[in-house]
Amino acid sequence: MPVFAAIGPSSGPCEETLRVLAMADDPHAVEPPVVKRFKARRLGEGLNTFRYMNHEASPHLLACARYAWRVEEHGADVVMWTATEDIARIMRAAQDLEHLAHSLTIYDP
Repeated sequence: MPVFAAIGPSSGPCEETLRVLAMADDPHAVEPPVVKRFKARRLGEGLNTFRYMNHEASPHLLACARYAWRVEEHGADVVMWTATEDIARIMRAAQDLEHLAHSLTIYDP
């Protein structure tokens, strides 16, 4: 299952930005996203969300997991995400996703 991550310069109020990056208030979600605080070993405290949304190209729901952090030390906002139509697969991968979230770090040579 593909998992993506992105980093950019931090901007805006922390909590508001994390909610946007984690899509915690996604108006296109089928039901309100499940939003939890998440503390990664290397990136610190952030948000984790899980939500379902309709997929334009398919009659199946898309299950989406996102993590977002503000890393003040580097002046950066970080987001990690994945999505799939295979809901059972994303549920089985939950521990692997969490492990990956704990392993992310910012390397600044």
